[in-house]
Amino acid sequence: YFPNLREQITRYLIVHNHRSEVKEKYSIEHDDSSVRKGFYSSLQPYELFEGISRNHDFYYPSFRYLDETELSEPQKQFVDFCKRCFERDKNDFVESLIWNENFWKTKEDRKFLNDIAWSLADDPHSSMDVPNLYNARRQYHLEHNPSFFKDDEFVDSPYEDTVDGKLSKLQALELRIRYQGGLIWLLVIVVGVMAYLNIN
Repeated sequence: YFPNLREQITRYLIVHNHRSEVKEKYSIEHDDSSVRKGFYSSLQPYELFEGISRNHDFYYPSFRYLDETELSEPQKQFVDFCKRCFERDKNDFVESLIWNENFWKTKEDRKFLNDIAWSLADDPHSSMDVPNLYNARRQYHLEHNPSFFKDDEFVDSPYEDTVDGKLSKLQALELRIRYQGGLIWLLVIVVGVMAYLNIN
């Protein structure tokens, strides 16, 4: 029951709680998928990939080109970890990482999010839901957290003036309209019910 509540409790009471006994009891290995989502969407990259050596030579391998890439041992551990999380939680794993602001603060981490959105996430109906979510969140952070992109090189023109930028903006607007449209219909229903009750 109440999966969103359990996820929020994980995020705000467990992930940010420094008591070791709590962190030992709850982890991304927890049986509750909502608890795992809370960790995916909150942990720092170095915390999520704890135990995997990410020294200065490490870089995220691309899931699109795994078969063509010779992986180092840490990269193999990283791929195995991601595949295990994905097999268990499917797109919830990918989407939770996309919602995690800690994965937007470096170019390397953003590149990883883009890669898993396109190359790891399931898309059985070709609806591009996860890539669209990635684009919408990217546009959001460009507008609200531009400091995250200080390591990016915007060469010719600002991102919002490029084709990709305009497409991301449209996708973000579409998501906002869908959300607002749902709220409007809910308001209409509530007003209708209240009017009906007043009449009777």
